[in-house]
Amino acid sequence: MKNKERFIVGLSLDGTREMHNRNRSNSYDKIDIPFFIENWPEQGVKMTPSPGTLKSLAEGVIHIHELGFSRNNCTFACGVAWDKDEFRKAIDYQQILQEQLMKLAIYYLNHPNILPVEMLNIKFIAVAAGINNMLDKLCGAGTIMRCWTPDGQCLPCHLFYEVSKEKGVKLDDIDLSSPCHLSDEQCKGCILETICPTCYGGNYITYGDISKRAPYTCIITKIRALAGSWMIGQMLETPEKYYALKDFSNEELAMTAKGVIQTQSFLEQTGFMEELQNG
Repeated sequence: MKNKERFIVGLSLDGTREMHNRNRSNSYDKIDIPFFIENWPEQGVKMTPSPGTLKSLAEGVIHIHELGFSRNNCTFACGVAWDKDEFRKAIDYQQILQEQLMKLAIYYLNHPNILPVEMLNIKFIAVAAGINNMLDKLCGAGTIMRCWTPDGQCLPCHLFYEVSKEKGVKLDDIDLSSPCHLSDEQCKGCILETICPTCYGGNYITYGDISKRAPYTCIITKIRALAGSWMIGQMLETPEKYYALKDFSNEELAMTAKGVIQTQSFLEQTGFMEELQNG
């Protein structure tokens, strides 16, 4: 605590007590939540929904807001099959996700002073700017993040060490210095690539290729973009009212509006909206 200005202790908190215990071995009540709020209020928490907790997504996000955390870095688990929970029970993750995100969108419209989670508060400015103006990749692995291993390797993040341990070899240098060579071939031409998250370590574990993305990521990102563009579109009518937009310049608001329109047009023209409606 004496050095809390030098060190940040991150906390994984997966929503409500029930959600967190389902994902993380009944550990909710072992967490000293006030300790994190008092010492690193700006750090927030890392929330990772899973197929088994998806039905409680909105409730879990709101729970973290109500605990007093100012930020919630909520990102979806990678390397899992989203159409089945941990008990192999089939779930309609697309329908559930649509419903949960719309609940959250309405919550934020009714609570304008709360900063929405990034999975809804999407940077539509980046969509408007386009892939050619993307300067930073969507993960800090290998640039602002490093993992030093017991055998002396310096790897982009801890997930790469999982591959190293499994294969029993030291990994060659992996270039993650810029986004220009990190696009999946199947993503070429998608205007949502600038806002589509990816886990390079997870990709490497699953496919042996840092650029190859899981197909579920594509569907989840499009559903997020649909709900987020609707929410931000509503906020743009009175941007000064909402925490998410109140500090935007007129130029930034205009670019955001452009990105919202482009996103909705893209999802309609590519047939994604119709696919969702038809199940």
